[in-house]
Amino acid sequence: MEGTLVQRTTRPSTPDSIDEDLRTLWRTVASEAPVARAVMANLLVFIPDGDSESAGIPLDEVVRRHPSRIVVLQHSRGDAAHCPPTDASISIVSFGPPHARYAVEQITLRAACGAASLPSIVRRFTRGDLPTSLWWTGDCSAVAPIPALARIARQLVFDSGCWQSVGRGIAAMAPLLHDPHAPQLSDINWRRLAAVRHAAVHVVRALPAGDPPLTIEIRHSRGEAALAWLLAGWLASRLGWADHVWPIAVQEVPDLDEVLALSIGAASVLMNAVRVAARSGDGRPLYHAEARRETTAEAVAAELATLAPDMCLKETLAALARQRL
Repeated sequence: MEGTLVQRTTRPSTPDSIDEDLRTLWRTVASEAPVARAVMANLLVFIPDGDSESAGIPLDEVVRRHPSRIVVLQHSRGDAAHCPPTDASISIVSFGPPHARYAVEQITLRAACGAASLPSIVRRFTRGDLPTSLWWTGDCSAVAPIPALARIARQLVFDSGCWQSVGRGIAAMAPLLHDPHAPQLSDINWRRLAAVRHAAVHVVRALPAGDPPLTIEIRHSRGEAALAWLLAGWLASRLGWADHVWPIAVQEVPDLDEVLALSIGAASVLMNAVRVAARSGDGRPLYHAEARRETTAEAVAAELATLAPDMCLKETLAALARQRL
């Protein structure tokens, strides 16, 4: 909602006094004006490489849409396998005007330790009666999700659009695809392909029966390699292509006017910032839809509200993992 008032009250804390400090902070915030405590889930936000600030992460906008108990973990790799957090802070984030406020609580932990310590650190601060989602804010191709940490969540939210290397990003996700205790995977970049996939289905259905094998090509603009390869993986999983013999070419075209351009024989699917359109080989329009790009906050909040696993995404990632990009 435009114009929603946001107020953040933050206090330093210690790992051992967080619960008591939060109770005190809630009393302070409630003494200023009535406030409702809102919580639908635990949201574990992982910030890799010890980033000291979460600038650029629209955390307030996410929890405004999907109120959650936030546990931010700022992690640096350390030599010690088991160690406590180095320091902590707490916040109450309230939304709305003084007469109709609701608020969520945030715990920020900083840790420099081995991966084995992380599950025990965060379990202490998540509420067991609520589902837990893990938002991996970094580039998975640079810092891979930690399986032991991912297993405590029902959902792992990430953004393949920020991957510097699609091959390394897929390799990082591969261990979670066959782990029976892994969370469901939610890629906010994948959401952008929904209209493209619908358009591609219309194109395939319009192809004349008995045509020779198709020539398939995906061209993409600069920085959209992950989106293009997700589309290629989806086609492979839906059309049953054999591993390592995909009849497709994926190519970056830096000056391309479109975000994605999929050619299936003479037919095409084009995606730009505002629309997705499909045409048959003889130029007939087959599909047209708006393609407004969600903000990161909108996309993450929508994924947090989704309880069902996305098997189509999982099969797409599995097809890409077998391809070994």
